[in-house]
Amino acid sequence: NSLMKVYCEEALKIGDQILNPYSASRHITVILNPVSKDKKCKYLFEHYVAPLLHCAGIKVSVVQTESQGEARGLMSVMADTDAVVVVGGNGTVQDSITGLLRRVDADVVVPSMPIGIIPVTNHPLSFSQLFDLKQFFDKDKKRVAEVKMLAEATMAVVRETVKAIDVVKIEGKEMGTTVFALNTIDFGLLSDLTKKADKYWYYGSHLKPYYSLIRGTLFKSSSSLEIPEDIRISYTEPCSGCCKCYKKYAVSKPAKVDDANVSRRWWHSFIPRQLGSNTQPVLEPTVDYTKIVNENCGVWKSLPENHLLNVSVQNSFKNEKLKLVLHTAGDVKKSDLIEEGVKMYRKENFTSNIAKNVEAEHIRIEFLRNDNQSENSSINADECVNKESNEESQEKEIISSKNVPNLWFRIDNEDYEAQNVEISLMPKKLRVYC
Repeated sequence: NSLMKVYCEEALKIGDQILNPYSASRHITVILNPVSKDKKCKYLFEHYVAPLLHCAGIKVSVVQTESQGEARGLMSVMADTDAVVVVGGNGTVQDSITGLLRRVDADVVVPSMPIGIIPVTNHPLSFSQLFDLKQFFDKDKKRVAEVKMLAEATMAVVRETVKAIDVVKIEGKEMGTTVFALNTIDFGLLSDLTKKADKYWYYGSHLKPYYSLIRGTLFKSSSSLEIPEDIRISYTEPCSGCCKCYKKYAVSKPAKVDDANVSRRWWHSFIPRQLGSNTQPVLEPTVDYTKIVNENCGVWKSLPENHLLNVSVQNSFKNEKLKLVLHTAGDVKKSDLIEEGVKMYRKENFTSNIAKNVEAEHIRIEFLRNDNQSENSSINADECVNKESNEESQEKEIISSKNVPNLWFRIDNEDYEAQNVEISLMPKKLRVYC
């Protein structure tokens, strides 16, 4: 109670500020998943989130989801609100972001509709890139840390501290579907075993990931741990700006404000004009990218890795790059593999010492099939640059996701059917309260 009292007093100070009589009060729409965190989401929202929003004088409209994917549909038509606050777990957040970025008018709506994220989930550290949650769970007891996490995420909405973050775009090449994610896309041994860890709840939060990983790796041969399909992974190196890609660094000018549509009075002519909410200051680029030449920009390169155990694509959130982490069978000790699996389960930020780390801007993942007699075994040369990898791929053909048995992608802890995909990073695409 004393902790919430401190946050409520701060929210009250913000709510007591005098508003412009000609501007409307803030209005936010809350998308609430009541079944998140073992059906505790609604209780936590009503006791630790809603009071802070009301103390700040914010008009709140709550919409509860009733089925999977409903948040995606709501965001595809969301309008007449200053911001959207998503209260739920990874699936609810991902659905909301996907629905927003799939919109035809996304280029107009996204800059004007910030997203608030209130992580109500059994794995809150998956949002540690947005909020400094590690400090709460290291210093305080779990219950106190949870309340602090909810209060800080809510106060970010109240304080209106907005930050533009990178978003990962996953485009399916067969089904034509596009999904957007904030954190990771992974599949393979470590992904499957960390997913099963929650089944062993009776071992406690500390031991259950160890038990799942030891059981799944220790008494099995290295060949049985490998991903059962041949995979071709190609990527393009990150580019900080050149004559080939300079357009993505161009700064768009703000839209003009139509004075005829602005409500004005006769005395307004004596008051200096100020930039309103419909305009933003123009930041002119300091570098002329048209004069910079980067021969490697946009050039696809292949990774000749075989015997893969796990593939992970991570959003760095800092340097506008994707991080590709490949675990191969090779000479990896199972004890090291178990330790890294535990770190992945606990969503710890670490650099793997036993995996290959590659920085990329775009990544293609394609599933292959050995077929020496296939007439259609040739692969377009423009998809791979290295000649050696082209020669090896002449005896393979790309297979569809229907022929990839028992293999699933985990995108922000949500399962999707494995298929050939292209993964891209969209820099500073989403405005988030954090």
